[in-house]
Amino acid sequence: MNVYRYVTPLIVILLLTVLFIGVVTIHSTICASASDPLEGASLKYRGFNYIAGWWTTPPGDLSSSTSRASLDALKSTGANWVAVDVWWDMSSPTSNTISSVSPYTQTDAQVIDAINDIHTRGMSVMLKPMVLVGPCPIAPTNPAAWFASYATFINHYARIAQKNHVELFCVGCELDGMDNSYYSNWSTVISGVRAIYNGPLTYAPMWGGYKSVVFWALLDYAGIDAYFPLSNAQTPSVNNLVTGWSSYTVSGTVLNWLQEIETWQATINKPVIFTEIGCLPVDYGASDSFNSNGPYNPQVQANYYEAALQAFANKPWFAGMFWWAWYSYPTAGGAGNIIDSNGNVTNWTPQNRPAQSVLTADWQGIPTQRREVPAISSTPTATSPTGPRRIGPRRAS
Repeated sequence: MNVYRYVTPLIVILLLTVLFIGVVTIHSTICASASDPLEGASLKYRGFNYIAGWWTTPPGDLSSSTSRASLDALKSTGANWVAVDVWWDMSSPTSNTISSVSPYTQTDAQVIDAINDIHTRGMSVMLKPMVLVGPCPIAPTNPAAWFASYATFINHYARIAQKNHVELFCVGCELDGMDNSYYSNWSTVISGVRAIYNGPLTYAPMWGGYKSVVFWALLDYAGIDAYFPLSNAQTPSVNNLVTGWSSYTVSGTVLNWLQEIETWQATINKPVIFTEIGCLPVDYGASDSFNSNGPYNPQVQANYYEAALQAFANKPWFAGMFWWAWYSYPTAGGAGNIIDSNGNVTNWTPQNRPAQSVLTADWQGIPTQRREVPAISSTPTATSPTGPRRIGPRRAS
């Protein structure tokens, strides 16, 4: 009897079975590595918006030795992302052109130096071009001409992003009046950006208008400039502010910001990033971020930061936050608070303030139950001229 006549087919079958199992295993591994971007996205982005302080003497510079020292301090917090914010200008809300001739515009060389300095420190970059205009809404007299000018502006920075290996690009910020319609125009603009830049795209609308943006389907991440009011207290506690994300009362109506964001996210199926979030360190600073200025109260800011970190921890659809803002000089904040003629703090940065320690504790992995926001007592010192409370102080109605 020829045993090999029966054994050989059996061996072939076994070998084919092993091969099949191997292929399935490899396929599963590949699929796992290319999973839905929502999976495991929570707090991937731990970052700051990085800006030059042009109102200081001398003016801020994104490519100076001072800037590099400031980036060293930023890196020490545990941040892994930095949004490099750059501005062009509109002369009025009805203008049809966007101009690079602005005292606020950093040169291309300065922007590229900042990108390289951030990469050298092992952090990733979101390039975030912004249009400086006020007050909103934007209402150009010739929308087609405005979009043509906008394409010139945004494509200029898309080229910089592509050539300098920027990891995320923001196609616009707080363009109130132009982002809730004009889908065809936006499709053309975004297609133009994608023809230049190969990385993922996001957009940064104001918190009151993120649901009405018409072009989320064309992007990879959904951004929100998340200046939601959370508490009407003078110095709200961390618990009060955590509650405020799901239960904030205005004019007798209880609003659940967290549920609204989550419900909206399910309709667009994009990971959510807070492209901006922040709080002035002042009395009542968590009640209305754009209309609140007043006596220095760093406790409000520190509590606000801790509450946001707690409220959005372990949300699989939430990718992280870029805090507003880190300045290009390392002495910002702290004892160098920017104060107006009435003694009101106008500087948003957490630098050299207790809020910086809150972020550092979270980003360096200290569990919530072991973190504390200590009682704070500080007096501000006016050591810098008055600057804008925040560029683009455009709030939702």
